[in-house]
Amino acid sequence: MVFTCRGEKQHIEFRHLECEDISEATVQMQTVPFREVGPSFHMVMRRNKMATSELFKEACKKPKVHNVEKKKADKNKYTNVLGETKGKVFVQQQDLDTLGLRKFKGLGKKAAKQEEAKLAASDV
Repeated sequence: MVFTCRGEKQHIEFRHLECEDISEATVQMQTVPFREVGPSFHMVMRRNKMATSELFKEACKKPKVHNVEKKKADKNKYTNVLGETKGKVFVQQQDLDTLGLRKFKGLGKKAAKQEEAKLAASDV
C-alpha cells in the first residue's frame, strides 16, 4: 500500500501495488517493476472548520468504565425472597504435596524416648 500526499491543498492518493521479482540489480538501478492490484482512490480534505467548544467537549466525552474488580466480586451474588444476600464461593482444589504444614520439633525426640520407656517397662 502506498499513501502519497504532495501538498497541503492537494489530494491524498491511495494505491495498492504488487512487485513480482525484486533483485539487487533492480533495486540498485531504482527500477522496481510495480503492478497495481487493488483499490486506488483519492482523498480530499473538504472541511477544516472546528466545532464549537461545547460540541467539541461533548464529542470528546469518554464513557465511564466500571470497576472490573467490583464486577467480579458481585458476580455470584443473589438476593432471596426475604431480602438476604447470598452468594457462591468457588475454591480450587488444594495441592497437598506443596501445602506448608507446621512441623513440631520437640515431639520427635520426646515421643521416641517415651515409647522406649514404655517398652522397657512392659518387658520387666
